[in-house]
Amino acid sequence: MNATVNAGQNATFSVSVTNEGATSQTVSPAVSGRPTTQSADTGTVNLSSSLLSFTDGEGNTDFYVLHQFTVEPGADNLNGDITWNDQTNSGAVYETLFDPAGNVAAYSLIGTNQSGFGHVEVHNPAPGMWTAAIFTVKPVSTTQHLPPPYTGAVQFSFSTEVFHKAGSVSPPSMKLAPGQSGTFQVTVTAGQAGDQALKVQLSTRSSTDGSIPIIVRSLVPVSASGGSFSGTLTGGGSNFNAGQEFTYQFNVPGGMPSLNLGVQLADSDHILEGFLVDPNGQPLDIQTTANDAFGPGPTMQFFHGSPAPGQWTLVLLALGFQNGAHLSEPFTGNISFTAPSVTSSGIPNSPSTVLPAGQPVTATITVTNTGNIAKDYFADPRLDGQVPQELLGFAANNVPLPLSVFATPPNWLIPTNTNMLTVAAKANVPITMDVKQQFGDPDVLGVSSGHTSAAVPKAPEMAPGLEVALPDGTGPFGPGGVGKNASVDLAAVANTSRSTRPCPQTLATCGSRASTRARPTRHRPSSRASRAPSCSPSPRTRSAGRWSTASSAWTPSTCSAPRVTS
Repeated sequence: MNATVNAGQNATFSVSVTNEGATSQTVSPAVSGRPTTQSADTGTVNLSSSLLSFTDGEGNTDFYVLHQFTVEPGADNLNGDITWNDQTNSGAVYETLFDPAGNVAAYSLIGTNQSGFGHVEVHNPAPGMWTAAIFTVKPVSTTQHLPPPYTGAVQFSFSTEVFHKAGSVSPPSMKLAPGQSGTFQVTVTAGQAGDQALKVQLSTRSSTDGSIPIIVRSLVPVSASGGSFSGTLTGGGSNFNAGQEFTYQFNVPGGMPSLNLGVQLADSDHILEGFLVDPNGQPLDIQTTANDAFGPGPTMQFFHGSPAPGQWTLVLLALGFQNGAHLSEPFTGNISFTAPSVTSSGIPNSPSTVLPAGQPVTATITVTNTGNIAKDYFADPRLDGQVPQELLGFAANNVPLPLSVFATPPNWLIPTNTNMLTVAAKANVPITMDVKQQFGDPDVLGVSSGHTSAAVPKAPEMAPGLEVALPDGTGPFGPGGVGKNASVDLAAVANTSRSTRPCPQTLATCGSRASTRARPTRHRPSSRASRAPSCSPSPRTRSAGRWSTASSAWTPSTCSAPRVTS
């Protein structure tokens, strides 16, 4: 069960229960959650190849340290956390917990994932003396693709929690005859902004009683001046974007000149990626803690000019390796609607202004970075209105099928001010295709017919950044698979504002600021710098026209270029 409500507001759920047994049962539901720490054992161990070792089930040599800790009676949950320096030291560390009877109770998986953080949990842990084995692995063979053994310090924390009453149930209990059903009303109160996990236990005093999870998302309280939120990182990154994730939602009033969102971490050793998603599900700004790289840093800044009113979403994702310095990391977020400081002079903005044909007219735009991290700004001159424009594609011609997992998929860089994209594919075999934003969503399935497929993602404002196409052969396949020499050609057309100069349009160029002719300039927080874009009216025509120059912030690491103002 889940609900999204304002912080401090009640959410009520209906839970229907049916007695499928042969005798009468009395059901007494109870809501629990909101854990508090009962005990904590923290410290540091050092791993090296000079330690005691054992040979595991795969023939690897494991170097280990044992640590014992006590679990007190009444604990509802046991957490085991370890962290090590995986930013500068190669290798991975694992943990296994043994209960007081010597049984394996939990273990972290052994694989190629080496984020610098490990976590295990045990529900209703037995009281008594527990043993943790903290170890690193020397692979018996390189074909296992395991990281090398780790040498260095490992921080640990073994803590127990107690859950508390977290809601009310009406009626408090109900006696159900065989085959009889009843309905309970479960009410919980939303806490601070963010997600909260609870459960309703359907108690019949049996050891096999079950429970139903409850997720309550509290909106960030926002006024005309903005809002704030906070959280604590307690996990690391993982392969395939499976690291620890936080989601915050908030409502933006209509008519706001800008949406500014800054995230501040207590330390600078964590790597985060952030997605600012508009009410239509478009990730209009994608940032990292290093701005132009996937690297560690203490801040992250989002800007978006003239935000659409409605419910916006911020997703924070732990990414990359940790340095082992902290088992947890508090962070804060601040939302405001004050327009960034952007001034201009010399831009023609009156119908009575006449520009001499063929002569460049230069204006000056001054931008002050009001964010909390260095940003790369560029001027983005556009003609008014939106027209179809073919985009330059990367890896879009004569693409072998099936797509290789190691190859860059066909992609196009979507410019700002785009509201629709048409992607067409034609192959020499029957195909299907879906088109998605580079990090996953939104994902649009194409309409396919024989050897062709077309997908049309659209929104009032599409996310500026990479759009990826994933064509594939349509089965059933014979013994030879999709077919020998199967290939596909693709093209994309964006409905967008016409640019007065070329803009970066391929994955090959998105990683370098110098690759785009827009030539972004880097502005540190609170710093001010000026740009001088020029416009040359055509010598062959004499007409009146409307155009605008937007100031956009370019993020090379994510290929995102949100519009700041225009």
